[in-house]
Amino acid sequence: TEPSHAVPEPSTGALLLLAIILLSFCRFGWRLRTRL
Repeated sequence: TEPSHAVPEPSTGALLLLAIILLSFCRFGWRLRTRL
C-alpha cells in the first residue's frame, strides 16, 4: 500500500502547460517590445 506509487504523474502535464504559457507570454512580450 504505497500512495506515492499509485499516484499518477500530473507534474509532467503541469510542467508542459507552464512551459507553453511561459513561452507564449515571452513571445507576446517580445512582440510588444519590438512594436514599441
